[in-house]
Amino acid sequence: MDMEKLTILKEQIHLSNPIEEVIGERVQLDRHNKALCPFHSEETPSLSVNVNKQYFYCFGCGVGGNVFNFVMLDQKVSFWEAAKYLAQRKGITFPAAQIDFETEERKQGVYSLLTETCRQYHQRLPTDVLNYLKSRGIEGETIKRYGIGFCDGNTQFTVDQDKLLKAGLIFENSSREYFEGFITFPHWHHGRVVYISGRGWPDKKHRKLEKDKVPLVHLYNEEAVREKEVILCEGEIDTLTLVQNGLNACGVLGTGSFKEEWVERFKHCQTVYLSLDGDEAGTKANLKIAELLGSKARIVSLPDGQDVNAVGNHRKATKKNQGGSDGTLMRLKGFNELFIGTVF
Repeated sequence: MDMEKLTILKEQIHLSNPIEEVIGERVQLDRHNKALCPFHSEETPSLSVNVNKQYFYCFGCGVGGNVFNFVMLDQKVSFWEAAKYLAQRKGITFPAAQIDFETEERKQGVYSLLTETCRQYHQRLPTDVLNYLKSRGIEGETIKRYGIGFCDGNTQFTVDQDKLLKAGLIFENSSREYFEGFITFPHWHHGRVVYISGRGWPDKKHRKLEKDKVPLVHLYNEEAVREKEVILCEGEIDTLTLVQNGLNACGVLGTGSFKEEWVERFKHCQTVYLSLDGDEAGTKANLKIAELLGSKARIVSLPDGQDVNAVGNHRKATKKNQGGSDGTLMRLKGFNELFIGTVF
């Protein structure tokens, strides 16, 4: 089974099994979707289910993830055994003979390692980096929600170097960490980290996991494409600038990183607003992506040389100086009024 069909199958199984329904069959959820965690002994509910995002997290023992992860933990089975159980639960045909289980299990192991590593990166976020992020307009709650962190080179790994190397977390022929000295941005998908990108501190250089180790197969904040309207911008900070101000957005990592096969991801969207950086590369990328997306694409023209974050912070400062609320960065009535430029 090719990668695209496998992705569609997993998505079908995932969407057919609401996590609150599956967990509710195992433990009693209260009206706030909280319950006693089945994975450790406790008297006060610490397991929380996010119905909108379809993931769970236990604030007591730290376990979490999507519906697949819950079944894996609860039944002590592999990812594909969990997938088969959930498929059968909803009467979905599960073509076991067509799946390379060894490759898929290895991938799930990498995702688990990336998730745990990013948890440590987030815990090690230093004050000067935190202040830098806030100077860019990224709020503390957003930093926490998206698990932004920092690699100081002292991560406490619990796996051997071979696994770290295969996950792209250390350099070849060295135990030095790949993201040492970088602000880290986890890329979440169904409650797990499937990719990491970084920005050097303080040099601002960009770094991504090497594609031969962990390929980039998702947009940043890809869950946004489930909505009817979405803004596609460039980079993590631009995406978070929009999201934390109530707008639905996802991002690409650079103007040339959009893949033609990603067009299918926007099938539920009626309108996609393209807002890559306002430079020559961003303009060319907007046009190229618009051609791929067809009639649902709208191009947002940003001021020359500006990006979403810069425009947003400028508008925020202007509104504040004029006596307006500084908490309404870009909450405007329609996407057509988002920026100073023109939507075509």
